[in-house]
Amino acid sequence: MTLSPLVLLNALANSVLAISAIHLWLKIFGHEDSAIYRHKYAAHLCKIATAVTICGSVANIFAHQEPPVTEFILNIGVACNYVWLSWFSTVSDPVKPAPKKPLTPKSNGKPKRNVRRS
Repeated sequence: MTLSPLVLLNALANSVLAISAIHLWLKIFGHEDSAIYRHKYAAHLCKIATAVTICGSVANIFAHQEPPVTEFILNIGVACNYVWLSWFSTVSDPVKPAPKKPLTPKSNGKPKRNVRRS
């Protein structure tokens, strides 16, 4: 069985799509304090849509069928969109540095005295 270039390019596009969708899933839902969890229904819809995208792209990889040219173009467009979303979510949300401790004056070990000035 010989694979046409369109089948190989479609498998490559679907591989890129699956990897970038998984990265986006981990970036959005990977930590409990994500902003998406403030919107309960949006979080569920986003999880379902991303899971369907991942499953569909993996199924396309294993199908080894020659898609119509329009489907191939659509797969490339969706893969590019997910790559951009994945990259943008990484760039726009930089790692926050640890909070600095407030500076307190050093103590010499002696208790402080209340001194009244008149």
